[in-house]
Amino acid sequence: MAATQVETEFGWIRLSDEPVQTSRPVVQLDDFYLETPPARKLRELFDEAFANRSWHIATALSGAGKSVEIEDYQDRHPVERLHTGQTRAPVIVGSPLTDDRSSLAGLQDSLIDNFGTVPRGTFVARRRWLIGEMVRCGTRLVITDDGHGHMSQDLLYLKQLLDEVAKKMRAKVGLVIVCEGMQGHMPFQELILKKGSAQWRQFRKRMSTSERPWCHIASLSAEEVKVVLAGYEQGVLNERFPDLRLTMWSSRIHTHLTHSFFDTDPGERVTMQNVRNVVDGIIRRLAARHLSDIPGAALIDEVVAAMLASPETKVLVRDPGSASPDGESGSSAKVTVI
Repeated sequence: MAATQVETEFGWIRLSDEPVQTSRPVVQLDDFYLETPPARKLRELFDEAFANRSWHIATALSGAGKSVEIEDYQDRHPVERLHTGQTRAPVIVGSPLTDDRSSLAGLQDSLIDNFGTVPRGTFVARRRWLIGEMVRCGTRLVITDDGHGHMSQDLLYLKQLLDEVAKKMRAKVGLVIVCEGMQGHMPFQELILKKGSAQWRQFRKRMSTSERPWCHIASLSAEEVKVVLAGYEQGVLNERFPDLRLTMWSSRIHTHLTHSFFDTDPGERVTMQNVRNVVDGIIRRLAARHLSDIPGAALIDEVVAAMLASPETKVLVRDPGSASPDGESGSSAKVTVI
C-alpha cells in the first residue's frame, strides 16, 4: 500500500505509510443527522406533496442522502397511537424488491410494516387490510425509497391503491417516488409518458401540476461543502476534536471530489457520502497520529488518494445509454433541478 501512487486533481499522490486507525470509527458520523442543502430541498418536496397531496418523482445521485432524509421525514410525522385509541399514520414509507416474482408482495409488505402489524392471509386480503388501515389512520403521503427498482406493475399497484384509499377518505393521497439517478434523467418516462393505455394516462394525470412533477435534487456545490464541513466541525466532532478546522480545507476537498472517479452533478456538485468519507478518513488519521487538527494539505490528499485506490468507493456507474429527459411529442413534462 505504501508504494501505491494515485492520480488526483492535484497530481500524483503517493499513499502514506503513516498509521491509519481502522479497527473502529473514531466518531460515528453515520449516526449524526446533518441537514444538508440537498436534504432540505428533498424535505421541501415532501412538504409540497404532503400539503397538496400531489404526486412527484425525484432523483438524486447515489450517496446524496436520500434515505437518511426519508427516515428523518418519517420521524417528523410518526405513526402515533393516541390515548383515545385512534392511530395516526400521516406518512408511510415503502420500497420495491428487485425479484420479479415477489415484487408486488414485497412492496405491499413494506407499506404494511409501517403499521407494526403483519396480518395473515392472501395478497388480496392483505391489500384490503392495508387500504383499511390507511383510511383509518388518515394517511396523506406515501414515499417510496429506491424507486428506481420499481417495475411497471409496482407503479400501477401504487396508483390503484392510492385511488382506492382516496375514494374511501374522499381526499387524495400524495406520492413521492425517490430514485437514484442523474440530472436530466426522467425515470419511467417510457411508461408514464408514452404508454397509451388508460391506466398510464390516468397515472400521468395524477402527477403534480406544479413546476416539478419530475425533479432532480442537485448535490453539494463548493459553498455547500463548506457548510457541511462546518456542521461536522461544530457538531459531532466538536467534543473529540475541538481544535479541528475542516472548513479551512473545504476548497481542496471539493476540488478533489470533482475527480472523474467520483459521481458528480453538472456544475461540479459532489455527493454527501463522498464528503462524509473524506471527513471519516481525516479523523481516523488524526486519531492514529495523535493530532488535534489537520497539519497540512498532504493529509487531505492522502485521504482522497486512499479513496481513489479503494475498489469499494465507487458505488454508482453511469449509464451512457440513459433515457433522454425529453417526454413524448406534445408533452410539457420536464425534469426540474432543485
